[in-house]
Amino acid sequence: MRAKAGVWALAVVAALTVTPAAQALPDEATATKRLYAIQANLDGAEGTRDGKGAATDNVAAQIKKYKPQVVLLQGLCLKQLYSLRKTLAASSATKGYTAVFTWKRLNFGGCNPGDNPAAKDSSPATKLAGYDGRPVTGNDYGQAILVRGKFAAEPVVTVLPVVPKEPRRYTSMCVDTSPTGFRANSVKACVTHLNPGNGKGKEAYVANRAEQVRTMLANVGAAPGQEVVIGGDLNATPTAKELDPLYATYLEADQADKAWFKQNKSCGPKRHNCRSGEPTFVPSKGKGSAKSKFDYLFFSENVASKPSGGAVGEASYGPGGENRHRVIVGAVDMAGA
Repeated sequence: MRAKAGVWALAVVAALTVTPAAQALPDEATATKRLYAIQANLDGAEGTRDGKGAATDNVAAQIKKYKPQVVLLQGLCLKQLYSLRKTLAASSATKGYTAVFTWKRLNFGGCNPGDNPAAKDSSPATKLAGYDGRPVTGNDYGQAILVRGKFAAEPVVTVLPVVPKEPRRYTSMCVDTSPTGFRANSVKACVTHLNPGNGKGKEAYVANRAEQVRTMLANVGAAPGQEVVIGGDLNATPTAKELDPLYATYLEADQADKAWFKQNKSCGPKRHNCRSGEPTFVPSKGKGSAKSKFDYLFFSENVASKPSGGAVGEASYGPGGENRHRVIVGAVDMAGA
């Protein structure tokens, strides 16, 4: 599925209070349908992990506001996903989401061990992928895909390469989807979370992230005509070499926002797209300003040589503010959807 009118980052948001976007989006063309997507790292092993924190509430608020067809989440405990789904199901404005979860760490201590709310899952049940007979607890830590509609096939989990002695499992997960109001099997949704290593032995981690990106892209498996949406915490800034294959193949939702071209010295005033974007990662446990862009939302049409409109919302922090990652909301106009 091709993006006819371009790709936009609608907002990069931190909490429940968001000011209006800096500029209006172009009018939606009658021959297209606008597909909305949300990308968010809930930072579940760092902040509030019981599903009742500001991070979970913020994602629910953005889903209610934008009603995205695709939601891509990382860094969440399974119990947080259960809580989010319960919140969404309770409102007529946000009903109808199907979800799948895969693990990064099983029964993880950062998700409050001893509390296993697996029986509290909402109906219809959250699909679990990549467990291969392993026991499931609400304290499992990983990533998820939600689609407003149905899955068109079974999710595919790809285990990504890691550096030696890495205790965490890194994966990408993709699933064919049939969003409500769109043609069946028209969107391939993928989520990933790359290794964060940047300290001692940084070169090995950079090389590993590059290998993780190549492995992920080799396993997207999109059918002809499908729109691909990839969301993830990539733990690298836009100009990082390890992200070259992604930018060569896809368009990132925020790379048309000229307000951030100054981050990349190779971006001149006549450029329409640039490997840049509003910072999404906030050090110091989410307090203060975002310093780096680590979170991304890619769409499958690369229109780097074409004009593309853009609008980015400013954000302020709500109660709690423990999440270190801002939410990204993006959209693509799909022809013949």
